[in-house]
Amino acid sequence: EFARADDLSPGEHVEICLRPEEIDLLDPNEPEGVQAVVRHAAYQGSVTEYIVEPQGMGLPLQVQVSGPSAWKIGDAVRLRLPKQSAVLKRAPKH
Repeated sequence: EFARADDLSPGEHVEICLRPEEIDLLDPNEPEGVQAVVRHAAYQGSVTEYIVEPQGMGLPLQVQVSGPSAWKIGDAVRLRLPKQSAVLKRAPKH
């Protein structure tokens, strides 16, 4: 079930859905964003597809950036996850 942030209770678990091209890769020295490590990089013509591992999230994320690869496997980066592009989904109860 999809939800608006205003409809959620404090502490309620959600899944955040973002399109790969909406996530920004930033220099690791940037003050904002989530720390991550590049685990895969593949230049695909007009875009480079990355698989990154955010610190403390336990899930890899796919990120697409326009143009050739700027980061290599093993590089530290920061991720900016734009709030305006996020879709929230209530997480299944375990």
